[in-house]
Amino acid sequence: WDRRTAYFFWLGLTVLSLLLMAPVCNAWTMLRDPIFMYFIGGDIPRLILAACGAEVGLFLIVVGLIAACGKTEARSDMSLITIGTMFISLLGAASFVGSVPMSYRGEAYRRHGLHRCNHGAQAYELSITYKELNHLRTQKSCTSNATVETCQGFKRTKHTELLKQMEDRYLCSGWCALPQPLNASKDSSPLAERMHYVYPPTLFSTAN
Repeated sequence: WDRRTAYFFWLGLTVLSLLLMAPVCNAWTMLRDPIFMYFIGGDIPRLILAACGAEVGLFLIVVGLIAACGKTEARSDMSLITIGTMFISLLGAASFVGSVPMSYRGEAYRRHGLHRCNHGAQAYELSITYKELNHLRTQKSCTSNATVETCQGFKRTKHTELLKQMEDRYLCSGWCALPQPLNASKDSSPLAERMHYVYPPTLFSTAN
């Protein structure tokens, strides 16, 4: 390799690694999130990791071919800048294309969770588990416990762990149980009216 090609290789690899750091970290976070994996699945984050690895591999192949077989014109400053711009554009295009199914699937599950939270195999099983735990939590022998896990009759399943993760990670209580509005203001005028909400009780803590 000549000095120019080696400089371009290390500079391009560094810039490409910095640009890929965000999608790789986000994909890894999604794969480690049990809530995301349960509702969305791991195919999209795995595809993101595969695409990032493929772009790095393609960059190494192109630069290697230029260094080994390219003519002097192919190793000029303008040619190397054009190649670098091409890979950055490829990354931007891949990010845009990859965001479309992610946005569509996220919006679909958002609507499903808000309006059809009892429909579907996954949501139905989660709803049944929540109702059982909520019934157990309201028992006199369980209301004073710090968590429903210590109550007699509790059985640990993947759905109980999922509900616990939802409480711990996102501070969510209840499933298919909307908060009930409670008017705490004495002034009934529209401008002065303040609405407070009563949220479903937490299962794995005494926060609510």
